[in-house]
Amino acid sequence: MEWPAFQGLHGLGRSFAQVLGNAILGTSVSPEAIATVIDIETAGTWAPGAVSITLPDGTVATHAGLLMWGKYADLPEGVTVADVGRMTAEQQVALIARWAHRIEPTLSWAKTYGARKTIPLGEGNDLWYADEGDVWLANFWPAGVGKDAVIARAGEPAYDQNPGIPHATPYVLTTGDVATVAQQHLTDTLDTYGTIDDASEQFWFPRTPGVAPHVVAPTKAKSGGAGMATIAGVVGVGVLLALAIKRKGRS
Repeated sequence: MEWPAFQGLHGLGRSFAQVLGNAILGTSVSPEAIATVIDIETAGTWAPGAVSITLPDGTVATHAGLLMWGKYADLPEGVTVADVGRMTAEQQVALIARWAHRIEPTLSWAKTYGARKTIPLGEGNDLWYADEGDVWLANFWPAGVGKDAVIARAGEPAYDQNPGIPHATPYVLTTGDVATVAQQHLTDTLDTYGTIDDASEQFWFPRTPGVAPHVVAPTKAKSGGAGMATIAGVVGVGVLLALAIKRKGRS
């Protein structure tokens, strides 16, 4: 299975990539999409532990794991964010697979009615992959999957707490803006660094000779809140992102 050449994936190893790839088989979440979401959510570190965010009002929000599960995370009964923060990356694969299967109805709706493309896996093949922008929206703001919708306007918390996202329309944060971050991050990584194959002994070397795996430089998260995800430092899109948005029902 081929993966974008992200430095964090390199660090976790070939066996981890194989386990993660097998776990999402049969879903509409491609290896490229899940790797992109993890790379953005963890600011390129792929670190499975907990992250505490101090908010402007002085309160502290904690998120944990490769998908940055927070207060309103859809976790199995009895599993807390603190529990996730103590898990290894390998132990979190089951949670990622659970998430991928649980967003399947939403992605299927987006395939039929959505504003973004889906990727068929060959002519006559019923399998398909969701757009990576929709896959990140399923974690960032699930209500926006497949839709062209306004998330927030200038002066509203969700807008003001996400200064790193470029806006197609001034003073308006849309689902298209968010999806574009994921799409561009993946495109830039593939164009610049290529892919790595977990079936190959050369897993750690991009297909582009002489080019090192993708490195993302984390920055300090600027803001966040209970039930918010914070993502910082996505160099692949040409900006350093410090993203935080309040929403219920996210992971």
